[in-house]
Amino acid sequence: MEGLEVGGLGLTGDAQAFELGDHVHVEDDGADGGDGLEDEELLQGYTCVFKSVREIWYDVTVKHARWFYGGSNFPLLQLYWPDRNGKFPWDPKCQPEVRALQPMLHVADIEASGAAWLLP
Repeated sequence: MEGLEVGGLGLTGDAQAFELGDHVHVEDDGADGGDGLEDEELLQGYTCVFKSVREIWYDVTVKHARWFYGGSNFPLLQLYWPDRNGKFPWDPKCQPEVRALQPMLHVADIEASGAAWLLP
């Protein structure tokens, strides 16, 4: 593994400006690279979840990282946060406005991911 990239879509203001390295420690044991990792420190009062982004989404989300690494041979995690009721975007009970801000890039199917709007 050459590096680890983490992206959080839909965050604004102070929530976006955090030092990820101070909070998240992903162990490189060669297995899942942090997929499914939960963190309770990033957003006070909420548990965040990291999921591996499918390679189909790399070009439209991390084009510069692909250039830097010389391709797509690096793990990419997406940071998800819950709605006020603790529901994540993949839960049918998640608030629609929270789901709309967080396309599910761990899903390869374009329609199921809610990320069709990212594609050209």
